[in-house]
Amino acid sequence: MTENPYEAPALDVEQVAPHSGQTESAAEEVRRRLISHEASIKSVGVLFWLGGGLGIFAVAAMLFFTPQGPAGIPGGLPGSFELGILAVIVMLGAFQIWVGVALRRLQPWSRIAGAVLAGMSLFSFPIGTIIGGYVIYLLLGAKGGQVFSAEYKRVIALTPHIRHRTSRVLIVLLCILLAVFAFVFVSMLLA
Repeated sequence: MTENPYEAPALDVEQVAPHSGQTESAAEEVRRRLISHEASIKSVGVLFWLGGGLGIFAVAAMLFFTPQGPAGIPGGLPGSFELGILAVIVMLGAFQIWVGVALRRLQPWSRIAGAVLAGMSLFSFPIGTIIGGYVIYLLLGAKGGQVFSAEYKRVIALTPHIRHRTSRVLIVLLCILLAVFAFVFVSMLLA
């Protein structure tokens, strides 16, 4: 049996050559069809960067910015069990950053690693379940398999002029959301 049932779906692009007009138009069609899925996967990579960075920052804040007192008193030095938990959180954060970088570069192995990380968020009901399920769909769906394939990397190399454009409405909504978060953060600091 020469057909692998677990292989990612093949793209409809022949061997791509940069000087072939027909192949380039086929490559452009494939890129336009998958560009939003590619952008969503790369956005998940950024989310993994942020999650890993925030986890490492939280551990650093717990270790370096809490009041120091004798062991056993609240605010004292953490014991070996607590240090072990913090070490696991730092390793998980570093792994998230590593997978996030690989997702941004569309490395094929990052599909599985990203799906495992997204699977861990399924237990964070209800928001984590929704986001984790969507990330698993992005990474393990048919379009995800095509985006991570070697053929699609050749399509990207042939079509550098095709870019994903974020709508202005989404940019405005994101700015409003960031302003609300900044307001809440500043008000918590001043309280």
